[in-house]
Amino acid sequence: MFFGTVISSKGVRIRSTLGFVEVVVGCSIVEPKLSSSDVSCNSGAEQKQRIHLHLKKFFSGQRFSSQYFLNCISSKHKEGDIVYVSGKVKKVLSSGHYDLKEYTIDKLEEEEQQSTLLDRKPYPIYPSKAGLEARLLGQSISRALKMLTPDIDPIPPEVLTEFNLANLFDAYMGIHKPKNRDEADFARRRLIFDDFFYLQLGRLFQMLEAVGTRVEKEELLYKCENHELNAVGVDQWSPLANKLLKALPYSLTASQLNAVKEIIWDLRRPVPMNRLLQGDVGCGKTIVAFLACMEVVNSGFQAAFMVPTEILAVQHYEHLTSLLEKLDGDECKPNIALLTGSTSTRESRIIRNGLKTGEISMVIGTHTLIADKTDFSALRISVIDEQQRFGVIQRGRFNNKPSYCNSLQLYTSSSKLSDENTSADVASDSETFMAPHVLAMSATPIPRTLALALYGDMSLTQITDLPPGRQPIETLALEGNDAGFETVFQMMRDELMDGGKVYLVYPIIEESEHLPQLHAAKADFDSIKQKFEGYPCGLLHGRMKGNEKDEALGSFRSGETRILLATQVIEIGVDVPDASMMIVMNAERFGMSQLHQLRGRVGRGGKKSRCVFLSSTSSTLPRLKVLENSSDGFHLANADLVMRGPGDLLGKKQSGHLPEFPIARLEIDGSILQEAHLAALKVLGTSNDLSLFPRLKVELSMRQPLCLLGD
Repeated sequence: MFFGTVISSKGVRIRSTLGFVEVVVGCSIVEPKLSSSDVSCNSGAEQKQRIHLHLKKFFSGQRFSSQYFLNCISSKHKEGDIVYVSGKVKKVLSSGHYDLKEYTIDKLEEEEQQSTLLDRKPYPIYPSKAGLEARLLGQSISRALKMLTPDIDPIPPEVLTEFNLANLFDAYMGIHKPKNRDEADFARRRLIFDDFFYLQLGRLFQMLEAVGTRVEKEELLYKCENHELNAVGVDQWSPLANKLLKALPYSLTASQLNAVKEIIWDLRRPVPMNRLLQGDVGCGKTIVAFLACMEVVNSGFQAAFMVPTEILAVQHYEHLTSLLEKLDGDECKPNIALLTGSTSTRESRIIRNGLKTGEISMVIGTHTLIADKTDFSALRISVIDEQQRFGVIQRGRFNNKPSYCNSLQLYTSSSKLSDENTSADVASDSETFMAPHVLAMSATPIPRTLALALYGDMSLTQITDLPPGRQPIETLALEGNDAGFETVFQMMRDELMDGGKVYLVYPIIEESEHLPQLHAAKADFDSIKQKFEGYPCGLLHGRMKGNEKDEALGSFRSGETRILLATQVIEIGVDVPDASMMIVMNAERFGMSQLHQLRGRVGRGGKKSRCVFLSSTSSTLPRLKVLENSSDGFHLANADLVMRGPGDLLGKKQSGHLPEFPIARLEIDGSILQEAHLAALKVLGTSNDLSLFPRLKVELSMRQPLCLLGD
């Protein structure tokens, strides 16, 4: 921001339909060692540099380019006026003379404003949006501040004291009329806290609304506040879970075992579990979820396992059934079903009837599991794989499929609460509604601050170890020009001659007139087939029928085809252990987490694997180089958070900086988010329904809808 004095202001008519107004402002830069943007013309500093800012505004049309009109506009700024200017330097006209673009200029008229300039106090700059001038916006805010009263704060005073927060009245004054930088920063901290606090309060309030009894509410809040590790030893698992564990052809990693122990401990609590299981691609989350489901099925309840794609549903179904076939004794094997959009009408009817009567213990499927016509007899756990692929409402719809069976079969009372109160409450509610446990899984590692903002009402479990024997994937980012393609095709030939299998991933299925620079899977199929004659090629994309997808993937898995041209349909869960190379065309069209997921489709066997990202232009290569230099999913997630923003947390938007957070930035203000989470827990612990804080409830209702998640 520049402070200075108007040297001249004039209107110039170029021709009958074009004119401009130019204002020249003279400024003296002081203390350049502190900041190049820190400027003033009235400081007593010894070192000063005089500069001139040229501000031009053009007008077109006969009326607006008339000399009379231009003179009227130029007369708004008189010689000697003290003004502040902000904007971007367009070009350097000559030494000490700068042409600014996208600028704002405002006159400092009041004595208070001029003393602010002389004392070098912070001065607020307001944006110009939708035709609203910054000066008008500032005047409106100034008038609004005069109408405020000191008792406008809805947050209880004890919360403000505990977390060292400014009163809301002081925060508004401090951000718009700060006496110094410290006061402005303190005010900003309070406004950031409010952004996070009402988000956390809204999510936790929704969570408590979905729980029936007082004991469950208190237990749930206790769990959210205390994140100490609680686990159930392997020897205490159910017989069915233990049999499945012994049937595995491999040993679980330490992280996987800990995850199962934590989840089973949660399953035995007197409240519905709400847990996020996250880990890098290929870390073994699926078998952890299978073991959790077997724990529930052993108690006579049902489990639902929802995935985003049919391919993944079939793969999980085949994987689990093959494991269950190894169990000793047919009497202990649960009845498992597969329900997707491709399931025939007759078979779907039989499966839904089996779920309703309880004959089917576990179902694996897609969105059909949350359809209104799919009912359960005693659903106790819903697993949501790749949960980021489902909307908030979709994830919450399992809450509408409760069971009304005796909940005492599944959990024991918590020793943390009063035994007398627990037994009384549980006895009265043991035959009533209990929402199912929810285990959400994500292969996209989420930064802890974003995870808390997104899932502040969820427990978090991370799998940090990869199964033994996994080799690191060699990653390259290249420009997709002639030289780049020649290099990649030679690498493909070498890989195929060495017995490997290759994925070619495309952003679109067919060529588009609107996006001629993009490679398409179907369009490239024939040319790839000719270029690699002798190596059978396959095609896989989202428009194919279910049986066609299964056939294409089956041929690639068996080795009948060696090259598979596919879209991002293979991103989730496709497991071909001997696939050893992947090339992603137009890689800049994919998100960083998406590319990391795709890369995880190779390197799943013992063979050394490579992944090549081809960009359309050299300008997009730096972003892809981040992936080339790191295989750490959490590092990439942080980079993605900084570059793309966290998305619309309570809505359906997936990227961009949030309207809910007009001031706060998750990538910077994570520590304040932690404090806001604790404050929300404190408030709800005092009053579960906010009846003791009516003003706070009103404020929350204006910021976030007070409804059950999923309604």
